[in-house]
Amino acid sequence: MTRAAAIATIVICSAAGVCPSAADVPEAVATDAPTLQEQFQRAYASSKSLADKGRYAEAVPFAKTALELGEKVFGEADASTAKLTLNYGTLLEAAHRPIEAVSILDSAVKRFERLYGESAAELIEPLMTRASAWAWSDPISARYDFDRAIKIARDEAPEDHLLEAQLNDRAGDALLAARAAEAGPYLEKNYRLVQTQLGDLDERTGDAAGDLARYEDGMHRTREAIRLMNLAIGTWSGAKTPDAARLERGHAYMVDLCERVGDHESAITHAQAIGALRAADASSGARDAVPLFRVNPNYPRSAQMNGEEGWVQIEFTIDANGAVKDPKVIDHEGDAFIQTALAAFRRWRYAPKYVDGQPVDSPGRRVVLRFNLED
Repeated sequence: MTRAAAIATIVICSAAGVCPSAADVPEAVATDAPTLQEQFQRAYASSKSLADKGRYAEAVPFAKTALELGEKVFGEADASTAKLTLNYGTLLEAAHRPIEAVSILDSAVKRFERLYGESAAELIEPLMTRASAWAWSDPISARYDFDRAIKIARDEAPEDHLLEAQLNDRAGDALLAARAAEAGPYLEKNYRLVQTQLGDLDERTGDAAGDLARYEDGMHRTREAIRLMNLAIGTWSGAKTPDAARLERGHAYMVDLCERVGDHESAITHAQAIGALRAADASSGARDAVPLFRVNPNYPRSAQMNGEEGWVQIEFTIDANGAVKDPKVIDHEGDAFIQTALAAFRRWRYAPKYVDGQPVDSPGRRVVLRFNLED
């Protein structure tokens, strides 16, 4: 699951209250130059506006300026300055600058510790954000921060199991994005907690199962990933108002997983499920030609040795099962590429077209497979 919205929430200063809003910013004392206060307000407003739009890289320099000015306006020991430090570090992390983010977030954590103590609930967000930045380079340090934040949450609110689940989910997602094996325990804990607290029919339980499936797939435990993703799809399908886009992504992932283990019948089932979903969505036509599963063709050794590049254009039919039917080469450049292109393309899988509630053949499709040598 994407966590971009969590960054925006921090910057917006809503429920979490991490950053000071314009209304929360106290007036500068009489000895401060009015222009300093105005410069701070402009920098802070710019960083907030850009972050609200997801333009994190553009927001970073304004957040830095807001922090530098905030230190002068409020003083380095003020809570507003601590929140501005966290804000700057959060935006660096969101802008994929983790090394710089860790450095700034170190300062944020220290400032929050001096203000509230080392076990206060206010430490949860700085620790979680620093851990997310650490995940890309030092998953061990990330786990230390995640575990510390989760322990604080448990100590502060021992009965709030959904808060604990949310923090485990964030930890697992951050480590999973960084392809760290350490993601597993957090994703498993999140799944157990939401399943216990919300039951198997809640969409959040499905999301947790889906996240855990992606982890298992990354650990090359494909059949366990299939089991979990099936659970996720079942949960999403049972929602009062099923999210068609979420279901389509889940079925598409299942097509890929099933084809990888040679379970073609299950792949057909999921491909047809996508076709049925798209039949109810008038805007889905552009997605019909996007393969759900593809096999890259082998580069002919003779062509590779001779430095040859080329392409093959194929006309084909997507049959009622989503399989490639009657592929024919209609144009090409380089005879050596024809057979390897056809051999790979026959294994591709699409979502079939639906007419009157039934999957049907869809002829006249075309695709170009290109063979390019890397520099």
